[in-house]
Amino acid sequence: MKKKRLLLVTYYHPLANSIASRRWRDMIPFLTSDYELSLFTPSLEKESPSSSNDAFRSLINHFYESPKTLMTPQIQISDHQKSTKKWLRFIRLWVRPMATLDQSWFTWFWPNRHAFLSFVHNCKPDLIITSSGPFSSILFGRLSQKKYPHIPWLVDFRDPASLSHFIDAKKYSWHCIFDQMIDRYFTKNMSAFISVGQLMCDRLTSFYQKKGFLVRNGFDSKASVPISHSTPSEKKIIYYAGKIYPHRMDAFRCFLDALKLATDYHCHFRFIGSASEKKALFEHVQRRNLSAQFSLLEPASFTTVQEDCAKADCLLLLESLQSDIISRGTLTGKFYEYLPYTAPILAIAHQDSELRLLLKESHRGHLCHCKDSITSFFLQLPSKKQIKASQLATFSRQQQAETLKKHLKTVIKPS
Repeated sequence: MKKKRLLLVTYYHPLANSIASRRWRDMIPFLTSDYELSLFTPSLEKESPSSSNDAFRSLINHFYESPKTLMTPQIQISDHQKSTKKWLRFIRLWVRPMATLDQSWFTWFWPNRHAFLSFVHNCKPDLIITSSGPFSSILFGRLSQKKYPHIPWLVDFRDPASLSHFIDAKKYSWHCIFDQMIDRYFTKNMSAFISVGQLMCDRLTSFYQKKGFLVRNGFDSKASVPISHSTPSEKKIIYYAGKIYPHRMDAFRCFLDALKLATDYHCHFRFIGSASEKKALFEHVQRRNLSAQFSLLEPASFTTVQEDCAKADCLLLLESLQSDIISRGTLTGKFYEYLPYTAPILAIAHQDSELRLLLKESHRGHLCHCKDSITSFFLQLPSKKQIKASQLATFSRQQQAETLKKHLKTVIKPS
């Protein structure tokens, strides 16, 4: 039987050190048995295609098993332009709290819209999937619908777009209203959407009035996980690597309050963020006199993070403590990355977070929602134990790809 043609639009290339890139990189090999893939993505460099981009394209074709890849350049906006051009200053001022508007509209979408339509014409896909964010990837899907309305279009929502709780609820002003108007307008012609969590899927179904499919981030079951071992130490190591978004700060402060009472624990925190964010973060540590129990490490490669996770006695997750459905349904992809390791997971989130169900199903840790519950977890910290592959099979990206294939069959029109 002839394979169906699938066009994937993604801003994050497969070699990037991010869950956004690994999600599709690891699922695609399991989709190629049924689909011929074409890929539309930004260039490695922000100039015209070069020899480095040619080599990079070969790597992408290898990872995605795709014979067709179009890498489009981005326009680079200098810091000088950002500070001097009035229209850029206006945009930066007013769109800062919005999820749908960012500079990739002008650096990636606008200069490459014609190239994209030509690519669609040449590929003749049976289905288009745009992975969001940034939101500009959705603009390509919307553009394809205007010229090729017969091609089904799915949006892969890795975050809740304009419903995101990064927008301060106390400032629910025209920013939020305008954000959601833009969101609804550009997605109104999508055939269906994909979401990474069940609660988020339910909320997005209500918002968009479209059918939603649950395809979790999952983890790469083929990846080799470093052999678990702990360096002899008087203190147990709690490990975290990543950024702390504003909605996670309450959980972080709660964790620090509990850590202050657990003197036999030491936190290794590999933080990703600006110098000012790093300084603000460490001020919370110093305010609680926790400098001796807290090591703030520099960002590192994915391989180094894997090695750190293997050495840790506890793996930390931080999510929102708010009670709204978006907060409870926001699932950090880090959860799935932690699954293959032997150290128990400490997740700090709202007590009704979807993480609670996933931790129970995977038998990988506990969810805590306050200082007392975190303290109790420290007192009864489970020992590291080998994880059975069958225990986690349902969370692998291979299984997520199989789930996606079933969903896509309901969307693609028969030949």
